[in-house]
Amino acid sequence: MQTLNYAQLTNRALQAAVTIDTVNSAMEGNIYEINSLENTQYPIIFISAVRPAIEHEDYFSYYLTLYYFDRLQEETEDVNNSDSLLIRSNGIQALSKLVNMIRNFPEVMDVPYENQYTCFGTTIVFNDACLGCYTEIEVKLPKSTIC
Repeated sequence: MQTLNYAQLTNRALQAAVTIDTVNSAMEGNIYEINSLENTQYPIIFISAVRPAIEHEDYFSYYLTLYYFDRLQEETEDVNNSDSLLIRSNGIQALSKLVNMIRNFPEVMDVPYENQYTCFGTTIVFNDACLGCYTEIEVKLPKSTIC
């Protein structure tokens, strides 16, 4: 079996994310530093590790938060306008595709099902008027693949 460490897992997930037709950029790090990144091309998938890894007898659990966000075409207070609904719909579909891609990496033992997708409206985190959704996943990697 090929080995896969945490950094490689994240890099492969980023590579997979940009193959999704509704995604133009994929990045990782601290979501609160998004405004300092150059060349931001929306829509974006952003990957962040927000919880510590947990060691089990035969595997490690890594917890990733996957974000999808896009810039609103027109700033509005109406969270149910067609642009907002389309962004959220695209976000849920893109994140679901990415979770399934990660689940199918040959080195991954498991990514449990029943993901919750939480949508959010415009927020002060971004310089641009953006909205989207996020989900948190657990990725189980066998100890033999951890470096």
